[in-house]
Amino acid sequence: KVTLKRLFDIHPEAQQVFGIDQGPAVFKSKVTAHEKAIVLLFDSVFQMVLQQPDFMEQVLQQVGVRHGQVGAHPRLFPYMGEAIQYALETYFLPQPFTEEEHQAWEHVYSGISDEITRHIDLDIIEESSEETETREECGPRDMCSSASNDGPCIRNQPNE
Repeated sequence: KVTLKRLFDIHPEAQQVFGIDQGPAVFKSKVTAHEKAIVLLFDSVFQMVLQQPDFMEQVLQQVGVRHGQVGAHPRLFPYMGEAIQYALETYFLPQPFTEEEHQAWEHVYSGISDEITRHIDLDIIEESSEETETREECGPRDMCSSASNDGPCIRNQPNE
């Protein structure tokens, strides 16, 4: 719960992916399912990385496809990385990351998120979205998973 609460605090628009506009029961159900899934995903990745790298890639591909189907745009991934790091440092580790640990976390998280976001079909997201896109800076540049890391991320703004 800590990770997604932090995600929603730093990027409230992410709540749309979890069905905030579909009522509290749907929202809670999706949040609970994601909380469990993210723990299982990281556990699986860390177990497979050395022994089954090809299978790990298949798993991350499937995760990417699923994220696209539910409307999770790649621009949300840097925020999720920040939220996971916050949860780890605040609730699970005895002290915050050192600079070296922070860099290692960024490397690990960006590798995982880059593989996932590579398989998100943006056409599906754009077709199902009723929002227009505007270009605007969106988050930590060192963890940005936008299509190109040298330009601004895309942030959706509601139609008026």
